[in-house]
Amino acid sequence: MIRKHFVLPDGPLVNKALVMRIDKPWNNHRYKLKKDFFDPVNKSREENYANVPEGVSTRSWTELVDYWLLLEAMEKSEMGKNARALQGNKHNSGATSFANRRVDMKEKKGVFSELAFFKSVYAKEDGSFKEGTLPHQFVEDANKKVQENLASSSSSKPVIEIENAVFNELMYKGEVPKRPLNYGFGVKQSDIFGVEGLLRKEGSSYVNNNAMEVENMKGEISVVKKQNEDLAQQNQVLNTKFEETTQSFKMIASFLGQVLKEVRKGNVSSNLLDGAESAITMVTDDSGGNGNNQVEK
Repeated sequence: MIRKHFVLPDGPLVNKALVMRIDKPWNNHRYKLKKDFFDPVNKSREENYANVPEGVSTRSWTELVDYWLLLEAMEKSEMGKNARALQGNKHNSGATSFANRRVDMKEKKGVFSELAFFKSVYAKEDGSFKEGTLPHQFVEDANKKVQENLASSSSSKPVIEIENAVFNELMYKGEVPKRPLNYGFGVKQSDIFGVEGLLRKEGSSYVNNNAMEVENMKGEISVVKKQNEDLAQQNQVLNTKFEETTQSFKMIASFLGQVLKEVRKGNVSSNLLDGAESAITMVTDDSGGNGNNQVEK
């Protein structure tokens, strides 16, 4: 049906993208059909069969009714309702991301406060809020506090600045949030407040703590640096010993080669064998440089 209306290339990647794009609208469509035309409490299976929505074939509707009446489908539906009820703030932004909504709002109204954006996201189409919900209570408390600040303020402080201060106070209790609200996923503290703003909001203790942490890190780095220097010296000693031992083995091999050569000639003397035995003993005992001198002698 999509390809009848749009010119799209063939291929598995395009087909997969189409399925992913149509998935959510199709689920929303089925939800609306179920809400408006399906009633498992007051109607029997046959009565639900007969209540076919316009634009839906009888066969497709019958299959949907059979699925919705399954115990497994009912359990999933109940779990979804319970999970939805646990969400305190339910926005009305729909498929429009908060980032795009901010851009649209800035183009229409210019600079706006966080409280104004909160109202635009969580309010209904007529601008009102459903009573008994957390957004309704939050907006009421925020509006009251803004009016109090405006009445008690002796300076010409901008309303946007007052609304931002009230929003941060009520929403975050004066603290910088780890995940700021109404910005979508992946937004960090410094992205909103900036590094300097983040330091100011945390207060002087934050700066002092950072200074202490820097000093501690300096001490730890100094210790690690000293350990690396000691390890480097130990490695140098080991490399020197390894080179001396390797040289000793080379000389011993050369000396033993001479001994074997004399053995084949039948010219083996006691002094030659004693020298070979002494050289092997010196290498085994790790005598180092002194052994090299004695071997040469």
